[in-house]
Amino acid sequence: MYSKSSLEMLDAVARLGSFTAAAELLHKVPSAISYGVRQVEQELDVVLFRRLPRKVELTPAGELFIAQARLLLRQMEEINAQTRRAAHGWQSTLKLTLDNVVKLDKLKSLETDSQRLHSNLAVVHTDDQETSQMSISTRPYLVPRSLRQQELPR
Repeated sequence: MYSKSSLEMLDAVARLGSFTAAAELLHKVPSAISYGVRQVEQELDVVLFRRLPRKVELTPAGELFIAQARLLLRQMEEINAQTRRAAHGWQSTLKLTLDNVVKLDKLKSLETDSQRLHSNLAVVHTDDQETSQMSISTRPYLVPRSLRQQELPR
């Protein structure tokens, strides 16, 4: 398994094309960067970077690895952000329950617009003769608990 710092180090080398530049960015010595890259390559038994006289370039395997590493880094950041939001009272679902005072066609357009503008929303709409209910589950954003079960003014 790779640590966040090792993935960040590999990403810096890939972006900057140099162990020296990555070392400067990460406040390390170039030999520490070179050693870290070599450790990952040995663990994988794959060469990630082609070493050239004044720079390094990703190999095809390195390009695949770095693309996946960048996804993991973004996911790690999102996990941290969601955890912090949840600790401050945010929930992942917002439910709207409306009675027949609100026209259903307005609710349906809200549902359509929400999904069109925010592809990370999962909208579930149910209605009966008395009420309509819409649950909006957000990914990756969360909604505050105070909004989750609040009665709307008439």
